[in-house]
Amino acid sequence: MLIYRLKRRVPERDSLSLNFDIIRHPASDDAFIYSYLGKGYAPEDSLELKFAAYEGREKLVNIRNENHFRIAAKTYISFINEEGVYLMQGSDTLKELFTDRAAYIDTEITLEDYFKLVQKG
Repeated sequence: MLIYRLKRRVPERDSLSLNFDIIRHPASDDAFIYSYLGKGYAPEDSLELKFAAYEGREKLVNIRNENHFRIAAKTYISFINEEGVYLMQGSDTLKELFTDRAAYIDTEITLEDYFKLVQKG
C-alpha cells in the first residue's frame, strides 16, 4: 500500500483540520481515500461532521471505506458549492472546518486528485 500526502502540508495546520490521504494498492491498481481528524482533536469524544448542504451527520468513529468516500465526496461538493463543513460534538458546533485558506487548498488538491484518479469526480 502506498500512502500519498501533499508535501506542502504542515503538522500545525493538520492538527486542527479534517485531513485526507490517498491510499493506493499497486497490485490491484485500486485507490482509496482515508479521512481523519488532526491530533488536536484526539482527546475529544463522539465527534461528527455536519455539512451545510446535507441532512444528517457523518460519524468519525469506526468508519469504513464507504464512509471515508462519502465524507470526501460531501467535503468536495461543499467546496464546489461554497458551503460549510462543521465539526460537531452532540448539539455543539466545535469548529467550522477549512476556514484556514492553506488547509482548504491542501484538502481541495487532495480531493481533486483522488476523484480524478478514480474517475468518480
